[in-house]
Amino acid sequence: MPLNPEHIDIRHDRLSHKLIGHPNTVALLLSAAEAEAYKIIPGHLTREKWNRNLLITAHYFLQPKTLAEIGQSRGATPETPLTSEGIRQIVAKTVAHLWANHTKHDYKEFPIKQFPLDRRFDPHGRFGRHLSEITLGILESAEHGATYEELRTIATSTQLGVVRKGAGRLRHVNVPFSPAIERGKRLEKDLPDAIDNTEIRNLLDEIKSPALYEKLHQSSHRIILTVSAVARKHRYYVKESEITRFVQALDEAKIPFGSIERTVQSGPHKGTIQRRYFIAAQHFDRAGDAFRTNPELNEFTKNPVMQLKTRSAAIPIDALPTLWQLQKHKDGYRSLKKLADRLDIHRGQYAELMNENCPVTIFRGRITHYYHERDEEALAEYLLTATA
Repeated sequence: MPLNPEHIDIRHDRLSHKLIGHPNTVALLLSAAEAEAYKIIPGHLTREKWNRNLLITAHYFLQPKTLAEIGQSRGATPETPLTSEGIRQIVAKTVAHLWANHTKHDYKEFPIKQFPLDRRFDPHGRFGRHLSEITLGILESAEHGATYEELRTIATSTQLGVVRKGAGRLRHVNVPFSPAIERGKRLEKDLPDAIDNTEIRNLLDEIKSPALYEKLHQSSHRIILTVSAVARKHRYYVKESEITRFVQALDEAKIPFGSIERTVQSGPHKGTIQRRYFIAAQHFDRAGDAFRTNPELNEFTKNPVMQLKTRSAAIPIDALPTLWQLQKHKDGYRSLKKLADRLDIHRGQYAELMNENCPVTIFRGRITHYYHERDEEALAEYLLTATA
């Protein structure tokens, strides 16, 4: 068994990029050797392959070898050396197996998630025995209560982030976050619990950066909701260009809302600036009541989606998909035009075929036709046969 103290070599050659193991992992491997955990062979491996994996793991962490050297020396044959990714996978699985066959004491001492199998440990680097001057300066200043702005005079925001996650965490030193990150954390905590309209309005007014807007809008528990999404959820069929009428209804109902300008990232309007209006998630029901009691919004209650007359059964009006579902290809809906393009069928050919002879359900949203993905095979066969 190669896992013993004499194999530990903490030297690091920066020119040849020799590999050095993380101290936690080295300690685990030595503990595994003493406990003879390596004698338990995984069920899917032969003894020969398990011994090979142990040797690779020892070389990977405990000896100054590069990935290329390990792959050449421990591959299946000289002609087929192991790839770097293959070595990493072997090491990860081997360490996980050794860890799983340890005692509960070892579980606590060597938490598996802390093993940085994809990073090399440099004892002379930022988190090693000899910290750099910048890292030491950050830690010392943070320990004396320096603010983020004060720390920015000696380090970049990236350097502060690296030290916060590494040396700061290991040495239990709180490196402060930037004001923007602190604001986001505070809003995540305060906004969902806010009740007073004035308080909610003030909190929404703090959301001015696109990054903060996306963070709160895309969080697992939605903290803010766009007005357009709220309108759709309450079965209103509205274009983004018409959403200001719903915003006006919110204003008349004294429901606080915020707004932000953001650049469209994709689609036909990519690169243009659009204003997004949003409300606190806890006002979803109040917003729906405000829309329903506003007679000027009744015109948006008619679903523009219609079902064409085909051989399929008619669907109740209130069960039709929304235009948003069709256009965004949600819930399995697909564009008929894209299918026709793949089949090399012109729009003028397939449009007139959407009649009583069509065997599947077809929807029309203003101009474009849509179908459900479960009907694609039957629809494609019908189009090819009819246009042959």
